[in-house]
Amino acid sequence: MIFVIYLVKVARVESEQIAWAAGLIEGEGCFCIVRNSKAKGKQSSKILVQMNDLDVLERLQSLFQVGKVYHRPPRGNSRESWCWTVYRADDILLVIEAVFPWLGIRRKQKATEVKNWIYEQRGIH
Repeated sequence: MIFVIYLVKVARVESEQIAWAAGLIEGEGCFCIVRNSKAKGKQSSKILVQMNDLDVLERLQSLFQVGKVYHRPPRGNSRESWCWTVYRADDILLVIEAVFPWLGIRRKQKATEVKNWIYEQRGIH
């Protein structure tokens, strides 16, 4: 199923664009498994890229057609920023599949950890 979604959503995107996205995620983003603040004891996965350049995040979101770009107002000494966040498991798997070949070792390890966690939650090993 994931492979079919990947083909439909990303196949028409040039590999240079996917490599650009991988570099952006590598430098400014993360693959995460986090505790859910609303449901005690629950966890969720996400991809997050935060930066001050809204246009870059809009381009990233447009490239994959998944996730949302959120505004983060300034806090304390920090500047306002924007965040592209992907929460939906199928969308996370799509992005991981697309960018994986261009990620560095540490990001590949974290992406694999998130992918395996999603599969484990679904009972797939």
